[in-house]
Amino acid sequence: WAVAAQAVYGRRIAKAQVAFEVEHWERDYTNNGQSFRDYDADELKLTVFYNLGPKTQLLVEPSYTDYDYPNSAQDNDVMRILAGVTWEATAKTTGEFKIGRHEKEFDTGESQDGLSMEGRIIWKPKSYSTVTGSVSRYVYDSAIGGGSLSYEASIVNLDWVHELTALTELQAG
Repeated sequence: WAVAAQAVYGRRIAKAQVAFEVEHWERDYTNNGQSFRDYDADELKLTVFYNLGPKTQLLVEPSYTDYDYPNSAQDNDVMRILAGVTWEATAKTTGEFKIGRHEKEFDTGESQDGLSMEGRIIWKPKSYSTVTGSVSRYVYDSAIGGGSLSYEASIVNLDWVHELTALTELQAG
């Protein structure tokens, strides 16, 4: 389960905007003897937007995430700083791209740092059809005991949602 809240100061048309997010989630693995993977996480994120024009914003986004593993010694913190841009290319196409660094520090003293990024382009050719392309790179906790406690992964997605009727949609990805 998860719970999140966001507060935004400033209007979209103002020269600058500040958004603060807080999120808590808990993940429990109840099958296959995987309870050592159970964790709770708390995340704080601040995003500062600066308007370059009516359809383009620069942004800086520092965040801090605390992972607590009650059944193992994998407790860790992730600090991340991203910088990027959001834009509305046309009435049908919007996007966001952020790039920066992350640092993951385990309570055991092991640490890992590297490239972090998030990007997304949304294209709505029709009011009932949406194509979303996304790319990300982040550091994740390993589910394998022994060896390294984390790994970096790059993920690329392309998804399409098409409403056939008000109650039925087709999804592909």
